[in-house]
Amino acid sequence: MQQKVIKWFNNNVQNWENTSYLLAVSGGVDSVVLCYLFQNLGLKFELAHCNFNLRGKESEGDEEFVKNLAFQLKVKFNVIHFETKELAKKEKLSTQEAARKLRYNWFENLRREKKLDFVVVGTHKSDETETMLINLIRGAGIRGLHGILPNNNGVIRPLLAVVRKEIMDWANSNNLKWREDSSNESDNYMRNNIRQRVIPPLKEIRENIEEQFSESAQAIRDYQQVLENEIARLKPTIMTREKEYWKIDKSALLALKPTYVYLYELLIDFGFSYSVCKDIVGSIQQKSQPGGVFHGTLATLVNDRNYLIVKPNRLDNLSSVRIDETTSSIKQPLNLNMEVLDISSFHLGKSPKNATLDFSKLHFPLTLRPWKNGDRFQPFGMKGMKKVSDFLIDQKIPRNLKNEVYVLECKNEIVWVVGFRIDDRFKVDENTDKVYQLELI
Repeated sequence: MQQKVIKWFNNNVQNWENTSYLLAVSGGVDSVVLCYLFQNLGLKFELAHCNFNLRGKESEGDEEFVKNLAFQLKVKFNVIHFETKELAKKEKLSTQEAARKLRYNWFENLRREKKLDFVVVGTHKSDETETMLINLIRGAGIRGLHGILPNNNGVIRPLLAVVRKEIMDWANSNNLKWREDSSNESDNYMRNNIRQRVIPPLKEIRENIEEQFSESAQAIRDYQQVLENEIARLKPTIMTREKEYWKIDKSALLALKPTYVYLYELLIDFGFSYSVCKDIVGSIQQKSQPGGVFHGTLATLVNDRNYLIVKPNRLDNLSSVRIDETTSSIKQPLNLNMEVLDISSFHLGKSPKNATLDFSKLHFPLTLRPWKNGDRFQPFGMKGMKKVSDFLIDQKIPRNLKNEVYVLECKNEIVWVVGFRIDDRFKVDENTDKVYQLELI
């Protein structure tokens, strides 16, 4: 098994033997095997454990186990506690979705803070098979069937080289200990049902079913690349940008078959689903009266006479966004990246699109929201308070653009008029140890 993992590294990570890693360790067999493999290979790594506070004493036991594992391996142990159910309720997510969001945001922030190269998770080929089946049942398109990416934005999965049985055999032959998650036996989760009731009959038909699915996933990824190359080639001939919207030539679009697939690919960044794209194409083909309106998650499309008009949602129509300490980026209503840096590795930028704040002066969660009348802050370099409305006048912001200005708020205090000026009270000073830096993309 170790040789398969080495081969995976050779194919997927350059100079992997001299690279640093943050291992996500739950305490289960997959992540424990990952730890011992990395130790055997002499790699530089730290452990990261999330306590989601979902299973009471069992969660506490997992944390203690991983802490002891780090001590045995003589590597650094990082842990965080989440109120997962509260986030799930607030953001209307499932518990699993909330936990995923929390952990990956924290992993990325921690990786940056520790100056490590990759986050590593214990996903293996059997997980990939289950994921592809789940997405197939849900009616996913090509992106849902391309399997699990071996390197997805700096999160790598070396155990995709092996299946669950190989991991179990290796753990038992090396007398390893691990924790069993009681939720893995629950019928409440689709993945567990597929693992226990669907995979076994498939393995009776073809024993190496995971290998077959893995090969299919790679083939789908290859075809996806061909499709994306084709869309990139065609897009400039079909879709043009005006100041605040995009135009899609209807006659050029209808010449492409299947039309709704091309339209879906053209609109993928605007959040239009397959079903909505089919409705749009149907509306064009039926020569419906111009003016029909269709909605994506990030934009609105109007079926005009000769063009489809795509207009991104206005910022003032979007609600406020919560930014937790573990949040590393958001895409809406603004495209922002965030990171925590030690003062020793920090370089002050002068662009108003960057906000540099003293981390110790902040209280999370922060709130990103449209500015409103009555908002006041202390502009950087000034001693007194100033109304945001007056500040925008001073900045000579056109009236029609004022509604698109956002502020970042901390405990009812504005810390940044986004893209313009931070609040002087939250600036970096001689006592600053850690810097919270935001970048407007």
